[in-house]
Formats: sequence, C-alpha cells, structure tokens
Amino acid sequence: MARKKLRLSYITNDSARRAAFNKSRNSLMRKVSELSTLCGVDACAIVYAPHDQQPSIWPSQPEAHRVLMRLPEIEQRMRQLNQKCFKENQIEQINDQCKKLKRQNRYMEINEILNQSLGAGKCLITDVHDHSVIGDLTWLLDEKKKEVECKLSKLKMVNNLAGGDQYVNNHMMMEGGGVSPPSYNEGALGDVNNNNDVQMMPTDNPYVHMNDINTSMKNIDLND
Repeated sequence: MARKKLRLSYITNDSARRAAFNKSRNSLMRKVSELSTLCGVDACAIVYAPHDQQPSIWPSQPEAHRVLMRLPEIEQRMRQLNQKCFKENQIEQINDQCKKLKRQNRYMEINEILNQSLGAGKCLITDVHDHSVIGDLTWLLDEKKKEVECKLSKLKMVNNLAGGDQYVNNHMMMEGGGVSPPSYNEGALGDVNNNNDVQMMPTDNPYVHMNDINTSMKNIDLND
C-alpha cells in the first residue's frame, strides 16, 4: 500500500502535533545514529521541544558539546538565533506572503476590469478615474502586448523554418530528379557488345557510306 503524502503545514491540533513531534524526533535521532555508525563520522543532534524543560540530545550532552566545539566559531554563529530574531523572521515571512497575496488579488481585479471592458463591446476604462487603477491597467495591457508579440515571433520563426525546409526539398528535386544519365548500352554513339565492336547508328552522311564500301572491297579476294 502506498504511503500517504505528507502535508507540510502547521498542525493545529495540540495532541496530534505533539504525537507527530515525538515520532519525527525519534526518527531523526535514529537516522543520526545510523549516519554516525555506518559512515564513521562525528555527529550530534539537539532538539528543543516547547513542552519539555530540557532538550533532547544525542548521543550525550558532553559528546554533543565536543562535536560542536570542533566547528569554527563563524559556522557556530551562522544560523544562531534567539527568540527575538526567530519571531522577527517569522513576521518577515508572513509579510512577504501577504504582499504576494495582495499582488495576486490586484492582478485578478485589474484583469476582471479589462475582461468586462472587452466583453461589453465598449470601452469602460474611460469611466475609471482612479490613477492607480489606470496605471495598473496600462501595465497589464503592456504585458498582454508582450505576450502577443512573443507568440507572433514564435509563429514567424516556425513558418520560416518550414519554408526553408520546403525550399531545400524542391532544390534537391530539381538537382537530382527527373534527368537520368545515359547508359553505355543506349548511348548516342550506339551499342557496345561484349566483343568491343562498335555498331554505328545509321547516318545520312555519304562519306560514311563510301568508307564502308571501300572497306568491303578491300576484303574481297582478288584471286576470286
């Protein structure tokens, strides 16, 4: 049976959150122990729980202190936070999420105004007198224009490539197709047999016929 996908979000139920914490902490300690044993490296784990007075330490407090002291001081203080800094980081993350949601809501609002103007068949943007809305509409129209131009350029590139391929195919057909080279057996000079005797094709030149007659007379035996 497939394992259910874990949802990474804060568990609001206290008992469920504590049970998940204990389970994950024990698993973390076991993994650190396996890493140290199998790979032969120094490792330690310190986990602070909000409902416990003392932190959970593996393998022991003196051994964990020894491992930590081996680290350079700058690495020890790199991610060191107190309660105030931790809360400030949380507040900053929440503010960033709020800003992101505000931008998304603003985009949906401006896009809705634009869609209403296009669907109504008349320009409703002229009825808008808020400068911030007009500025956002201008920005949105510019973004839409950029998207259209990008799509047109891609289509043009595809058409150019297709036209180039067609030109190459036609050029190759014109160069290599339609005209076959003459063969030795059916050339303009006549047929060539295995005895290398060339049979001349008929001609209307009288000198050719005279040469043939002279050759025949030389072959006649004069004694006959």
